[in-house]
Amino acid sequence: MLRKAVLLLFLLPCALQDHRTKTVSVPFCAVFSAAGIFLSVRGGTGIPDLCFSVLPGLFLILLSRLSRGAVGAGDGLVLVSSGTFLTLPEVLSVFCLGVLLSAAYAAFLLLWHRLRGKDRFAFLPFLLAGTVLYEVLLCL
Repeated sequence: MLRKAVLLLFLLPCALQDHRTKTVSVPFCAVFSAAGIFLSVRGGTGIPDLCFSVLPGLFLILLSRLSRGAVGAGDGLVLVSSGTFLTLPEVLSVFCLGVLLSAAYAAFLLLWHRLRGKDRFAFLPFLLAGTVLYEVLLCL
């Protein structure tokens, strides 16, 4: 429970910064990654499980490099940090929900002619929304 609360406290300012400036603070992510590792290990999560949980974020960073920035490296960095708080299935679920929410938003903008082919928008607000939605669905 504490890990999830700290995660949300981490994602909120990241989502706001991404929305405003399309950037992510690397030192902020590093501090929260350290906190996530500490809380996870203290809670009984093993180092191998932590390593698996950060893989989706590392994959996203690699995808950012291969796509020459079409996918934001900051999104991958925040997903790596989130992986220190969550299990691999939780990270994948939250990421998929974020992708679905952002795709729905993009489709809405395309239908209303507010988005063109190469336009970009922040992903982290959708990752935050996906995290909240995941926790709500878990409670049902």
